[in-house]
Amino acid sequence: MILKRLFGRKKPSSTPPPEDRAGPIRSIPDHPDAGFRREACRRTEHLSELRNLTTSDPDAGVREVASAYYRRLLCGQKAEGPDLAQRLEELATLEDQNLLQQVALTGREAELRRAAITELRSQDVIVACALTDPLAINRSLVVESLDH
Repeated sequence: MILKRLFGRKKPSSTPPPEDRAGPIRSIPDHPDAGFRREACRRTEHLSELRNLTTSDPDAGVREVASAYYRRLLCGQKAEGPDLAQRLEELATLEDQNLLQQVALTGREAELRRAAITELRSQDVIVACALTDPLAINRSLVVESLDH
């Protein structure tokens, strides 16, 4: 009996593991379970899909998770996230000044921060970037843009 339990076959689980249930990214907004959609947001790296979920999902929890994860991916705070070219492309589509401010202040790469800074409208935020950017060339470029 004990050997049978140790070496016997396990019964397959009736529910597939989460990674198998996710399916293609297009199934996230269509899935009826908000918990599933929240978990799927944490596993995707499709920036445009996350951006759409931040405003279109009927569940506030899903919108919140999608928004937080979107900001994290866009700023490059996840090592295995989208590459710089994808994030720069996504940044070019943004008009949200709060999001641009966050990228300008906390973006991982200097090029990403510089691209966000050029889109900012608030002089106070631009000055903060000029004072706090870790790269001297970014600070000098920001100061030059303030003079014009």
